[in-house]
Amino acid sequence: MMKKHWNEIQPIDHYTVGTHGMLQEYDRKIITFLYQPLIGTVCYSLYMSLWGKWKRIASGRRIPPITT
Repeated sequence: MMKKHWNEIQPIDHYTVGTHGMLQEYDRKIITFLYQPLIGTVCYSLYMSLWGKWKRIASGRRIPPITT
């Protein structure tokens, strides 16, 4: 059976991470304890990964490329 690539992220896909303000530790706790049970662990993990990547960009640290 052919795999449908339209419903998954591929290494060639591009994305932009942005925010309207800095997330604080308190915000992370709210997301963890309130929203994680509602959205599930996969969505929560994706959000936290993107937040961590944005945090590294905002702090000026070099981000190594993601390899698959």
